Parts: sequence; C-alpha cells; structure tokens
Amino acid sequence: MLRNLLLAALLIAPLGQANGESILNVSYDVTREFFKEYNQKFVNYWQQKNGQTLTINQSHGGSTKQALAVADGLEADVITMNQPGDIDILYQRGIGDALLTFENEVQLIKNELGGSDFEVVYPSVSVLV
Repeated sequence: MLRNLLLAALLIAPLGQANGESILNVSYDVTREFFKEYNQKFVNYWQQKNGQTLTINQSHGGSTKQALAVADGLEADVITMNQPGDIDILYQRGIGDALLTFENEVQLIKNELGGSDFEVVYPSVSVLV
C-alpha cells in the first residue's frame, strides 16, 4: 500500500483554466483527508499570488472507478491515481500530464510505452530521506 501511495501519479491540467472560479480534484479514497487540508492551503496560496478566489471541489472513490469516470468524460483539473493500470487508462486516451515520483519509474515507463512521448524533468532540490 505504501509503495502504491509513493508511486501515485498526478495528471494535471493547466490551472490557468480555473479563471479564479473552481477546479475539480479527482482522486482515490485514501487521499481524501490529505487533499482536504492541502486544497485549502493551495486556495490561500492562489488568492495571495493571483488575487483570485478559487474553489477546489473534490471527487473521491476507488482509483479505477475514478480513472474510468475521467476517461468517460468527467472534466477533472487535477487527477491523482495510485494504480499503474489506472494511469495507463488515462495515458492511452491522452488525458493529462503525469508526474512520476521515482526516477526509476520514468525509465520503466519509457521502456514500456516508448521514450518519444515523455520529457524528463528533474527537480532543482532533492531531499534525502
């Protein structure tokens, strides 16, 4: 379970589409409380940085159920999945950008799906834990 949480992928549509109104964060159940707290912090940050009021709505459920809902047309701005198959569902339909949390996952994905569809970006800061 912990490995799945650490391997979570975020598929993010540009927040510029929010226009100071609302966005939808679609995620799997275990992250409900995390995002409840994190979303409020992000709303405060967005208000301070852009002077815009932002509302973040949440949709939580089983990971595959959520991935299929997005694939079937649920218009999500932020999508968080923790199962490789669910991430594949969205990738195969060209939905969103993926953030992989382990560098070795990037290589595995490139090997499986081909390297031409991906850009590897390394963070400017790394924390050793």
